[in-house]
Amino acid sequence: MNKKDLEEHIINQYKQDEHMMVLVFAQWCVNHDLDPADLYKRAYPGQKENNVLNQAIELTVPKEEAGHISDETLLNVLSLYGNDDLAFVVSEEMRKRTKKPD
Repeated sequence: MNKKDLEEHIINQYKQDEHMMVLVFAQWCVNHDLDPADLYKRAYPGQKENNVLNQAIELTVPKEEAGHISDETLLNVLSLYGNDDLAFVVSEEMRKRTKKPD
């Protein structure tokens, strides 16, 4: 494999992995009755519509059919791709869920 092919392979693998990260985020949201597009917009209010997110949302399944995605797994995946703003919004939602009413 020459240098150009290797670079293309690495870029394609990164994009594929990034799509998987977005799908994990979207499914986690569905599993917790949250709107992934809303959370994303809160994290990145200045960004235009995200086609990768829209595609991921279409691939989600109802929470009854989905496997469990732990909070820690989602935060680790978001961190891996530098989505700190999104991780912050997700963390806020996690705190709301665990907060007990007065």
